[in-house]
Amino acid sequence: MHIFKGSNSPAVGRFLLIAATVLFALQTGIALSFADNQVRKAQATMLVLGVNAGPVDGIWGPRTQRGVWAFQEMAGLPVSGKLDAATISHLAARKHAVLTGEEPAESSAVQAGADSSGGAKTEEEPAVEKEAEIPVEKSATPKKAAEPEKAAAPAPVKAAETKPAPAPPAPVKAPASPPSAKQTAESSSATTVSGQLPAGFKITGKYEEGPVSDGGSISGLIKFIGNVPAPIMEDLSKGKNVEFCGGHPDAKDNIRPRVKVAVAGGKLQDAVVFIQNIEKGKAWAGEVINFDFKNCDIFPKVSVVRKTPKGVKTGLLTITNQDPDILHNPHGYSVAGANRKTLFNKPLPSKGSVADVTKNFKRFKPAKDKHFFLQCDQHNYMEADARIIWNPYYAISGADGSFIIDQIPAGKYWVTVWHPYIGQTSSEVVISGGAEKKMNFALALK
Repeated sequence: MHIFKGSNSPAVGRFLLIAATVLFALQTGIALSFADNQVRKAQATMLVLGVNAGPVDGIWGPRTQRGVWAFQEMAGLPVSGKLDAATISHLAARKHAVLTGEEPAESSAVQAGADSSGGAKTEEEPAVEKEAEIPVEKSATPKKAAEPEKAAAPAPVKAAETKPAPAPPAPVKAPASPPSAKQTAESSSATTVSGQLPAGFKITGKYEEGPVSDGGSISGLIKFIGNVPAPIMEDLSKGKNVEFCGGHPDAKDNIRPRVKVAVAGGKLQDAVVFIQNIEKGKAWAGEVINFDFKNCDIFPKVSVVRKTPKGVKTGLLTITNQDPDILHNPHGYSVAGANRKTLFNKPLPSKGSVADVTKNFKRFKPAKDKHFFLQCDQHNYMEADARIIWNPYYAISGADGSFIIDQIPAGKYWVTVWHPYIGQTSSEVVISGGAEKKMNFALALK
């Protein structure tokens, strides 16, 4: 063509070559690697949300793109694998909810409904008041761990201004034996309702074991409101040890669904229910908490961990490799917002290898450490989470959403429900000697 003729043809040719290269880069997403600030922010935000998007280095690559796919699936967005405006906006909203504890401006509060699971009243049963349904806290979070000092969990907007509401009266199943007058009075008192911890609420981290006489209990259900997020479809063929890892019981053609939020019949599994502010009570359980690395997966998915007491070096938490001839590399973190603090990094070269990481948990501090995250550096889709607790009053909801915490000394406490990929909500409760409290909670993921 005539535009290439003359003395300027080499310059024009170079210009067209550069233009074509830039156009190709824009179309394929390679040019995003130069927009390091935007990519870095997205990577950091996905890290907060528990989405594996690779290192926070501002470089657009396959791992970051897979992370964007996973987030888009989780957020219900069109799955394009691109950092488009909608994806960036949703990432910012979710991060804001995690860092501030406020409801994203575009979302509305989800109110928990009245519980209908109580047993029918019989002639022999005293009339007791139905448990309160705790307001929903909404957040699309693989949760960061800063809750108490923020005094807020994503709940109805400006939840701090919401006045506590008494629970509506309704019959529930009575205890097997007739309750005492004290128990009846306790059961019929209204539960204080809140969605957040009070301003200035702090955990000291102090706890003293001692005898508990005439202790009470808290039991109930954890409900999930809204659309259950689809599992992350992990392509195992892109990782290591494909032949073995592809044999996972849930995998088909090397694609394994990774369920982050397990819900059955509207009930949420693997929510950690715990009392925030008990400083004296029953003894800690003596069993070792163990994470099994098995079938290129980690079990349990959600657990609890605690700070290592003085003088203790082993026997609180172990990690075991159950896979033959497979190298696993458990890497433990304390997660706070966009920050990850490495607690340990231990190679487990073969089946039967055990890492006792008890001493690595001496560094926990009540004001900073709340969320423990475990991942395999060899197979980074292997993940598990745990809530860092400071007393033995906790439970993890079962497949039916149920939980129970017993041997609770009489007193006034704050009960919190936490899920690493949804959020948390809290409520105050008063326990009298021997009384059984019924409390249902609800969490929602936008």
